[in-house]
Amino acid sequence: MNSTNVVISNLTFKNSPFWTLHPVYCSKVLVQNVTILAPSDSPNTDGIDPAIRFTGKYGEHPDSDYNPNALPTVERITIKHVSGENIKTAGVLEGIEGDDFHNICLANITLNVSSMHKWNCSHVQGFSDFVSPKTCHSLRERIFPQHISDCYQPPNFIAQMSSTWTDFIGMSIALPDESSKS
Repeated sequence: MNSTNVVISNLTFKNSPFWTLHPVYCSKVLVQNVTILAPSDSPNTDGIDPAIRFTGKYGEHPDSDYNPNALPTVERITIKHVSGENIKTAGVLEGIEGDDFHNICLANITLNVSSMHKWNCSHVQGFSDFVSPKTCHSLRERIFPQHISDCYQPPNFIAQMSSTWTDFIGMSIALPDESSKS
């Protein structure tokens, strides 16, 4: 909670309790090579209902002395190398009305989704490659080759932690550090 430059890597959770991963109020978070195993009939023991979810619609603030018109810049979020079976919803991606989240990049994602409403997106713009089921319209433009620089790529020291991405189950979320924006 309230941390910066968080790396969650190379972990397997089996039958873990509610909200396995919850980096609330954190920034510059990288989650990679994480496996969450739970019985299919268990009640949300992994903390993941939709396979991929992020939102800016909280409607609350920790104190009363804040500027409700001060909106954050949310950009260059990359989610890649995700697979899942018997998923209820592939993704719920909600930006903020009047302050869209930009350069959301989805790559190498395969989800077996059981519902008719596979993706629910609002106020997000970005790109995708090799994603099944097909993403919402605002994320369908291809990443490669013209938008690769719009997507977050981890710094070399993080990328070297894991050079292979095989047999991956879970999600990888990365936010850019300030030096990579130039």
